[in-house]
Amino acid sequence: HTADLIGVLELVAETTCLMEFRLTGRLSSRCSCAENAGVLRVRAHVGRRKTPKRITTAGAPQSVLQLADRVTSIDAGVYRSALIRLLCDLEALEKATGVQVMCPARIAELRAATGHIRGLWKNASTPPPS
Repeated sequence: HTADLIGVLELVAETTCLMEFRLTGRLSSRCSCAENAGVLRVRAHVGRRKTPKRITTAGAPQSVLQLADRVTSIDAGVYRSALIRLLCDLEALEKATGVQVMCPARIAELRAATGHIRGLWKNASTPPPS
């Protein structure tokens, strides 16, 4: 690994906890699933003038989905590698501190958000890669 820290948007709270630990050698209580009802949150300010419309693939023709997969295949591979690295780093953080940082609800959200990425999850019943 040549990068000190890899983060992904879907796990920004957990990434922030990892960065905090690496910088200070300790975790704040906001990084514990047990102390935060199983959900970690990060306060961030994002300026938006109005709520953007969500784009979904639900009604897209199969040909469009296949084209999108081809065009983003390299992106998906990079994201998959970054996410696996982050999950390994978070697992090491949990072992080092004895604090559960990856809350089960967040893992479920992550799987739902990234289930379309080929090769990321073996199936819905297996634990995340480590």
